[in-house]
Amino acid sequence: MLIKSMRSAVRPRRFTIARSALGPCLLAACLAGTLSMSSVQAQSMSSQQISYDIAAGTLDQVLNQFAARGGFLLAIDASLTAGKTSMGLRGAYTPEQGLRQILQGSGLEAVADGRGYRLRAAPGLSTRSHQELEAVRVQAQRESATGPANGLLARRSATATKSDADIMDTPASIAVVTQQQIESLATRTVGEALRYVPGVAVEFDGVDSRFDTMSLRGFNADSVAWLDGVKLAGGSGAGNNWTLPQVDPFMLERIEVLKGPASVVYGQVVPGGMVNMVSKRPTQVDQRNIELTLGAPRQLRGSVDLGGALGQDGVSAWRVLALSSDTESRTDHVKRKRLLLAPSVTLPLGENGEIVLMGSVQRDRGGSDYMWLPAYGTLFDNPNGKIPLSRFIGEPHFDRYDRDQDMVGWAAVYDINDNWTLRQNLRVQRIKSVMESVTSDMYSFDDPSLGGWDWRTLERYANRGTGTSRSLGVDTQSEWRWNLGEAEHTVLLGLDYYRGTFDARRQTASVGPEGSGGVLDLYDPQYGAMIGPFTTLSEVSNRRHQTGVYLQDQVSWGNWRLVAGLRHDRSSVSGTSRRRSGEDDLGQSDKATTGRLGALYRFDSGWAPYISYATSFEPVAGVTADGVAFRPMKGKQTEVGVKYQPEGANWMASAAVFDLRQTNRLTDDPIHGFPDQVQTGELRSRGLELALTGRLSPNWSVIGSYSYLNTKVLSSEIPEEQGKPALYTPRHQAALWVDYTFTGRTALAGTVMGLGIRHVGSSHGGDIDVAGGGYASLRIPAHTVADFRMATQLGWISPELKNSELSLNVTNIADKQYVNGCGSLWTCGWGLGRQVSLTFSGRF
Repeated sequence: MLIKSMRSAVRPRRFTIARSALGPCLLAACLAGTLSMSSVQAQSMSSQQISYDIAAGTLDQVLNQFAARGGFLLAIDASLTAGKTSMGLRGAYTPEQGLRQILQGSGLEAVADGRGYRLRAAPGLSTRSHQELEAVRVQAQRESATGPANGLLARRSATATKSDADIMDTPASIAVVTQQQIESLATRTVGEALRYVPGVAVEFDGVDSRFDTMSLRGFNADSVAWLDGVKLAGGSGAGNNWTLPQVDPFMLERIEVLKGPASVVYGQVVPGGMVNMVSKRPTQVDQRNIELTLGAPRQLRGSVDLGGALGQDGVSAWRVLALSSDTESRTDHVKRKRLLLAPSVTLPLGENGEIVLMGSVQRDRGGSDYMWLPAYGTLFDNPNGKIPLSRFIGEPHFDRYDRDQDMVGWAAVYDINDNWTLRQNLRVQRIKSVMESVTSDMYSFDDPSLGGWDWRTLERYANRGTGTSRSLGVDTQSEWRWNLGEAEHTVLLGLDYYRGTFDARRQTASVGPEGSGGVLDLYDPQYGAMIGPFTTLSEVSNRRHQTGVYLQDQVSWGNWRLVAGLRHDRSSVSGTSRRRSGEDDLGQSDKATTGRLGALYRFDSGWAPYISYATSFEPVAGVTADGVAFRPMKGKQTEVGVKYQPEGANWMASAAVFDLRQTNRLTDDPIHGFPDQVQTGELRSRGLELALTGRLSPNWSVIGSYSYLNTKVLSSEIPEEQGKPALYTPRHQAALWVDYTFTGRTALAGTVMGLGIRHVGSSHGGDIDVAGGGYASLRIPAHTVADFRMATQLGWISPELKNSELSLNVTNIADKQYVNGCGSLWTCGWGLGRQVSLTFSGRF
């Protein structure tokens, strides 16, 4: 083995391996990210125990994962492992111990060859021949914050600190949805992937396939998404909230949720937290993956994942992701199509650095299944019965939502020396959307029980919204690692810049003959109404800038883990907003300083209690009726928690309690009335979150969560809002997913069966007028649904299919009909009904 270059001990080294006499063999490097390349440490690898959590499967799959996790070379003769299975591996082992356990009963053994290990037939047992066969060496790398996790459990993350850190060492609540979890649950949106995460509410305003609707600890987080640490583009204003991105989970290696204020490293963020998505990147391991899905409602989806090494330098690699989907919604007349292409390439930067160039082109075409339905017939009884889940209230020839979403960027890292690393993440993005819909226009009606409505017809109007959003985000970091006595410091200094533009227009038109109100019978719909002409309601054109400088120190001192950070931001917005009432010029600048303190103590028994305090800010564009510019909304949180992971365990449990508050919230102006607003609002969110994730035994895996959330409006100029919970925030949520992997020498070996239960407690919707005067909140009932999965390997059909799998997924098994949200008596939305998908996935 020839070492080409030396990298920092904190990050995986790059090196080149010379070709052996095997000639056609593919040699690859496998080295742990935290091990030195010195010969002394290389020799010590054989005696170091590492924790493993590898599911049962074919023998070569288990061996590849074992080598990847252990970070060593393993030469595998494909003819020796063909047709063999393994029960997997769980616990802490040295390489020799783990190999003996995996190979038990296989008739094979592993022997050291000076560079790693190779397989051979155990002495005394018959083999195909005694000759040395050509071996295939697999490259592997220990888990990193940007790479694949081992199974359901991720051990490292960079979302909380922007440094590759052990989650058990981080005094914050972090949830990671790994690629295996995304695939196991057959999730097609980021929102669906977060259903089993505590403290996260998704799809709370009805089903909307266009966007990922979610709230974190009671705060709406629709527009606080980051991709590879860079904020995504998205525009809103002038009544247009449709020009928003949607990242397909197929592009992602993992989805990470950081709960609580995160402004100290990300700038303007809602107090509840943020979602950071991590892209799939090129690897030295060959990727030849294909996936085909059929489903009901009708779903056709195909994808390929191709990639591998470029040359022999151990760094250069390529990857191409491609996807095509054609689906029908459970809502009549709604079809969606998506085309996605995402190439990436990794190239060296001199001897001590690398850069990953990434891009994606996404085209979405079709309609929207987001329907505003009356509360009577969904939430309440209607003499005509329930309004069907499939009811479409638009016009088939008119309704559509089209989006063009393009991104290009890079992630670069360069080690100046063993203790100093430079990083930069950059992304340029453009989103262009066109939304046309016919929707409910029933706001003039009060409670139908008081008269004025016939219980079945819906008046409608037409909307047209166009928007273009562009953004540039770049985050440059310098990380120093140094020791002061027994304390190990990781100091991060960063400069974060974001620039975004947003241009949009919203128009409206009547539906049907003049004076008809575009009436639709909800129980016997007839379509084909005329639409138009359109008039412009509003236009907006704005420019946003944000520049932030942050400093953070992570300290490891014995069993103590300390984090302290400080950030200063300056932001501005400028532009124009035109409405029927006139034109307003936008021009506003804000600045804010935020911080974080956290301390964690890691006991040898596996317990890690922590405490943290963090602040956040979120600029608000606009002025009061008196012309006073709005101040940024501010948040602060105190959190106390504990994490637990016993030595050698492949599961992790956590618990956290928190007190979170937001001030300077906008409320309606009590003097001038709507749409004027003032900043006197305050919202408090207190809660408890519990989580358990990982493999409990070689057969059993679990994803469990529970959250208790108590939100309360402490201050508001709206009397009816005072003292009430925040909108769409269930007090109780619980979810449990359990899967069982069959092992042994049976026909079911390698088959996985999983069952999940999701419970969402009741919550409060919008306020409505009540008889006799006053207001009352709509109560959205609790609901519980179940999910199911069965996956089986196909090697028993043919040896050529040994790396292939067929999986059946069913969400909402009982097809339970429930209401997800109601903002008023005329804007209620159904939850997602039963979905069935059958997926073939193969590696070739």
